[in-house]
Parts: sequence; C-alpha cells; structure tokens
Amino acid sequence: MSYNDVNDVISYNAEACIGCNFCTEVCVVDAITVKKSWLEVGGGTGGPLYGPTHIKMFIDPDECIGSGICASVCPTYAIIAHKQDSGTNPPGGTAGGGGGSSSPPDDPNDPDDPCEKTKAATSLATALANESKFKQGLNDVKILDGKEHGVVFGSVNGVFESTAVQHGSAHSVNLQHSYNLPVASLHYHTNNNHPSSVGDIYSLIGAYNDFNSYSTFYITSPNGSVYAIAVTDPSAMSQFLTDYPPSYSINPDGSTAVNFPQPLNDLYHDVAFDYNSNTQVSYEVAMAYMLDTYNVGIALMKMDSSGNFQKLGTNKSTAADGSPKYEQTKCP
Repeated sequence: MSYNDVNDVISYNAEACIGCNFCTEVCVVDAITVKKSWLEVGGGTGGPLYGPTHIKMFIDPDECIGSGICASVCPTYAIIAHKQDSGTNPPGGTAGGGGGSSSPPDDPNDPDDPCEKTKAATSLATALANESKFKQGLNDVKILDGKEHGVVFGSVNGVFESTAVQHGSAHSVNLQHSYNLPVASLHYHTNNNHPSSVGDIYSLIGAYNDFNSYSTFYITSPNGSVYAIAVTDPSAMSQFLTDYPPSYSINPDGSTAVNFPQPLNDLYHDVAFDYNSNTQVSYEVAMAYMLDTYNVGIALMKMDSSGNFQKLGTNKSTAADGSPKYEQTKCP
C-alpha cells in the first residue's frame, strides 16, 4: 500500500481515497483527528501490547479550508497524520493531530454493497454541486444552439474556481484548463436521452490518469436533468481500459464518435433499446448496467429533487417470455 505525501504532516493512500490530494492540500495536522479501536495483541516486560484494529479519519471544518468538500471523500485508512502514535498505546491513548481518541468508531458498513462503495463519490458530487461556481456554470452552459458547451472546475489555494464557458460541436466539447488541481467538469448534452455518453466515460478515464484530483464529470440536458460520472475504483478503471480500449466511428457530421469495443457496444445498445424503447431512462439503465457489469470503476449518478446525487444501478432478470429484463435501481 503506497502513500503520497501532501505536505510534511499529511499523507494519503492514493488507492483508497479518490481526490485526497485535493481534499488535504489546505489541511493542517491539527485539523485531523484519527480515532482508533484497540485489541490486545501480545505482552512483554512492559505489560500488554495493543494494536489498532480500526481507524477513521475526521477533518475539523473550522481548521481546514474547503473541508466541507473533502471531509466526506476520504474513507477509513486513507489518511495518515505523521504525528500520530506508533500503534502501541493502550486504550485511552491518543492518536493523530487534533487530539485523537481511542473511542471505537461505528461498525463498518458492508464493503461489497454497491451503494456503500460509491458513497464517498456521491457525497463529493453533491458537495461540489452546492458550490456557487457550479450553480453558475450550470446556468451558463445551457446555450440553446444545438451544440455542447462546458466548464472545468479546479481548486486554487483551497478555493473552488471555474473556467469560462467553452464551446464545442453538436456531439462533443473539448474542455481545456490550466489548473494544477482540476476537480470536475460540467458540460451540456443537446439530447435528453443520453445521461452520459460512452465518450464521456473514456474521457473521464483519461482526465483522471492525467490528474488524480480530476474525478468527476457532470452532464446536464435540456430537460434539466443533472448527472455525474465519478471514479470509484482507479485500479478497476485501469484494468477496464486495458481490457476494453475504445473503438471509433464517424458521426453524420463527420465528427468522431467514441464507442465501447465489441461485443460491449452491441450489448449497450441492446439494453438501451430493449428497455422501454430508446428513452432517457433506458439509457440510464444501459450505462449503469455496463459500468457495473464490466467493473469499470466509475459510477453513474443522478441529482434528485433535493440536490443530492444517487447512484443508478440495474437489476437484470428474466421476463415471462424468457427475454432479459432490465430495471433501474437507485441508492438511497
């Protein structure tokens, strides 16, 4: 397990925490509390020896600028505060900056639950969408000229910033930025039926591989729907790209379309057309099904009426006539 240094007091596990370098760039060690539970692991001349069995990291929002965005992103074991103890303290000892406690954390949730696995990403998507720059961008990219438009969001000294609106074609927009810590992007789809295109999936993979703080793409459509696709498992995502590199075709206007390779591309369209005949929901179902079935390491989410993002999933069953049936599921 490798850890990357953010500064001289904080490190993060790059494999466990999506966007942790963005989270912790402005956090001082006194803003972090590490809570541990303990188990007696042996003894010696000095008495019983204890070791930590579970660790959770907490960020104090009063001490860490921007932690409202990052506090919910980093899971157990993701953060190390270098001043924490060596793990030999008995119960009642402290750990980490900010006066840690030995109080045991809540029971961990099921790590195999798809909703639990994407909880951090959905929390981040919701937090970023509450930023004023995001809300302004959501309004600005809706230029009704039949073309796609978008913005990129970045962290500049802990402040959430946005590029100016950038303009594309009927099928795509190539978003550029100069941020050292890009965080997310937002673009407008001219078609209500496509929550996230296949091209968006492969673009997110490329963006994250260039900057591992760049973990979320937002998509909005003419009917007001807002979606997010977010990295949830970088290792799985890398393996997916190796196993299933994109294929390409030419759109009617001469632009290039990005597709899943075969047979994935046929399956994607089969699910989309077979489920409720080529509707917005059918494409939500199809994309969620592909992302989960092929372990892409990316989740599809949709904003609800309260402004919170929910992971979309698919339940596959067999209809009475023996044909496959695909139904949408949503995480709470």
